[in-house]
Amino acid sequence: IPDYPGHGKSNGTRGHLSNLDFLALDLVDMINLFAKSEADLLLMGKGLGALCSFKIIHSYHHLLQCRIKGSIAINPALKMKWTIPKFLQKIKIQKLSALTKLKLPFQIDGLTSSQLSVDGLAFDQDPLVAHGLTLGSFSEMQRLGAKLRTCSYYIDLPVLIILKNGNDSIFDQGVSELFARGLGAGQV
Repeated sequence: IPDYPGHGKSNGTRGHLSNLDFLALDLVDMINLFAKSEADLLLMGKGLGALCSFKIIHSYHHLLQCRIKGSIAINPALKMKWTIPKFLQKIKIQKLSALTKLKLPFQIDGLTSSQLSVDGLAFDQDPLVAHGLTLGSFSEMQRLGAKLRTCSYYIDLPVLIILKNGNDSIFDQGVSELFARGLGAGQV
């Protein structure tokens, strides 16, 4: 998968995505570039990737040149546990574009992202990984997560949701469980 802006070797502010629709549409373009029209597609994503997969299923499936047969979502970023300071919540972020790139004091560390200490250390030491978020990215993830949570009844595909064993410090697992029930996924 290619880097998205602000991640890996791509240009852009580290940890910043102004609009997740652009990321979802980039993924649609990449899928169409590599997938054969008669192929069946299984979308899989973790965290932000799961959110983008749901966005493609909900809004952009008609642009794909292949069929989506199902999805696997690992710790989907449907709702983050973090909250931004109250004074920033009152500001209309879209109107003050300079604030969208404000770095938030949240750090994503490897042991939070992976239960394997070797993978966690590799994540922490990788200079190409964005270990934080901007205010704009956080707001966009919360906006899109809220929108998709209201649409769970309309996703008519098999979806496997895998949640981290134990308490996730980044994503709200209770919200993911409710979303899974809305999908008719049964037990999570």
